[in-house]
Amino acid sequence: MTHRHHLIIDGLGQAILIIFYGLLLGKSQSADELLLLFPIFLTAWQFVNGVLSYKFFERDSKKTYVRMCSTVIIVLSVFWGLLWVLQNIAQINNFINNFADSFLPVFWVLMPIICGALAIWYVYITIKDLYNMMYNTI
Repeated sequence: MTHRHHLIIDGLGQAILIIFYGLLLGKSQSADELLLLFPIFLTAWQFVNGVLSYKFFERDSKKTYVRMCSTVIIVLSVFWGLLWVLQNIAQINNFINNFADSFLPVFWVLMPIICGALAIWYVYITIKDLYNMMYNTI
């Protein structure tokens, strides 16, 4: 498989995922919950394909995206791990539980926004790469 094949498969996969969620959104009774999950699933798909493109095909166009997305995932994992460790300390358990209860609604609002920004960035990179592949090749 070449970078060209991977790029075409990646673009088609993203298009199919977006169309699938669009059709699912039209038939859903709880569209707001589905809209919260869409950028998270799209970012997960794009992160995997970004890693494949960057590591196996050595394309620098996705290097910054992979590093930024990895940093976001690591920061969120460390935050939740630290919160879990602090909840197990008896002296500050009540304070951490109150903080977690007040922060969870904010987190579930920020998570789709962050993932949506990452997804739009990756779609831009993919469209730019597809354009360069189709029209700017010698």
